[in-house]
Amino acid sequence: MPKIPKLTNAFFGFSLAKGTQIVAISFIVLFSIVFVGHLVQAFIPLHDVEEDSSTNVTSSDNSTTTTTPTPPSVKFADLRSATFFLEVSVIVQIVFSVFLLIGVQKTIQDYLMSWILLQIGFFFHSQVLVIANAVFALYHYPTYILYFIGQEILVIAIVTYCILVVYSYYRDLQSTDEAEIPPLTPGNG
Repeated sequence: MPKIPKLTNAFFGFSLAKGTQIVAISFIVLFSIVFVGHLVQAFIPLHDVEEDSSTNVTSSDNSTTTTTPTPPSVKFADLRSATFFLEVSVIVQIVFSVFLLIGVQKTIQDYLMSWILLQIGFFFHSQVLVIANAVFALYHYPTYILYFIGQEILVIAIVTYCILVVYSYYRDLQSTDEAEIPPLTPGNG
């Protein structure tokens, strides 16, 4: 079974500890912006979007004109209710990213590993959502499907690199701890 590659440096030659801090702060900032965006969206009042294709009914004497609007094509309330899982996921990402930052500053390996396991879990779960979104995009927006696929490949590459940076730092901490443990000898135990 092939081993997971171990990086020696993080972004632009930074140390793995500094790279892990950059990952933690970036995830905290990014997911906080997404969370604030969801809060703002939750308090925007709903209004119906009317299409231009409304039907005009005119009587024969041209004295009364009645306009009957067509129903809106997109229901924003349905979209909001469908994003509940995303909002919970964002909160979980923020909490575990804070744990990652604390784990880097206090060199607590369990905090680093919990962040790594969370990212791997979200990675596999998000692939199901990516496939569902790709089918939706292909059906509703076929001209943007290559943009969507490119965006997903870029996000997967960035998150995978971040996981590698944190895991490499985790392995460095493990090797440091193993070096500090004195071997058991007959006069030592």
